[in-house]
Amino acid sequence: MERMLARYWWKSKSKQNSGISWMSWSGLSKHKSVGGISFRDFYDFNLAMLAKQGWRFLSKPDSIASKLFRALYFPEHDFLSANLGYNPSFVWRSIWESIPLLKSGVRWMIGA
Repeated sequence: MERMLARYWWKSKSKQNSGISWMSWSGLSKHKSVGGISFRDFYDFNLAMLAKQGWRFLSKPDSIASKLFRALYFPEHDFLSANLGYNPSFVWRSIWESIPLLKSGVRWMIGA
């Protein structure tokens, strides 16, 4: 996806496949305040969306998706200590990769 966006922005519109890349994609994805154009980094965005689904497993354990994934992949544990398992689905593998991100930001609050 990032490659397609880079081609759109930097290649000429003629039939030739040539153009000038004025800045690297990592430079373009930096915030405007530090000299970038604030293009979204799709890897980070995807990881954030997967972590959001993992957060739903923690905050809404009675939802159908939480019950399904718990039954299939972590029946004896909670989501944060789940193992990848044998022959996991692509969806589970993707959500499972967001666990370190969730662990770095999850906080327990008393009375909440």
